[in-house]
Amino acid sequence: MLLERERVDDGRATTIASPSRRGRSTRGPFHPVWLLVAAAVAWVAAVPAVALADHTTDEHWPQAGEPVTIVIESNVSAAWNDALRFAMDQWAASGRVQFVLRSGDGSCSDLTEMVEVCAQKYGKTGWLGRSGRYVDAGHIWYGYMQFNLSYRFSKAKRNFVACHELGHVLGLGHRQLTSGNSCMISAWKYLTEKPARVDAHDLEAIEQMYAHID
Repeated sequence: MLLERERVDDGRATTIASPSRRGRSTRGPFHPVWLLVAAAVAWVAAVPAVALADHTTDEHWPQAGEPVTIVIESNVSAAWNDALRFAMDQWAASGRVQFVLRSGDGSCSDLTEMVEVCAQKYGKTGWLGRSGRYVDAGHIWYGYMQFNLSYRFSKAKRNFVACHELGHVLGLGHRQLTSGNSCMISAWKYLTEKPARVDAHDLEAIEQMYAHID
């Protein structure tokens, strides 16, 4: 069945010192999602979504050069990998970020300096996808994206959810729109133009957030 009334709750970040600043290995136990002041959650709900007042945030991945390179570790199926590649291509069009996609070990239990992507049957809890980020002194050092296989997805919805959650992991909030085709819109029902994608305003936001070298 295709879910028709999803909304995507806005993501927030948890402030935790990066492993390098804590002086320990970059590997560690995975923190339960409810400890992360968790992130963007794509919900199945009838109530309207609440968007951020501002599309951008003060958080970004540290930049030693331009564009910044972000590793994405995938523990998902081929169909979801296609959605990830779509999302990566969309955001890389900004010229400010680029991605390296690599296969994970399936554990979804690393807290290393990358984005970890997992997909499981989390139950019919109301959300389709969620994401979050760990922040240290304004710099994102770890992100996660989770897709809920308890629900069924079309290709278009997989692309929308992957694009949306990756936008949050990059540091973006929701768009205050009730029409258009931006994948950062707060609910699937607001997409009056499909397929969802990164639009010119989204690209401008990324360009502004990643316009400097740290």
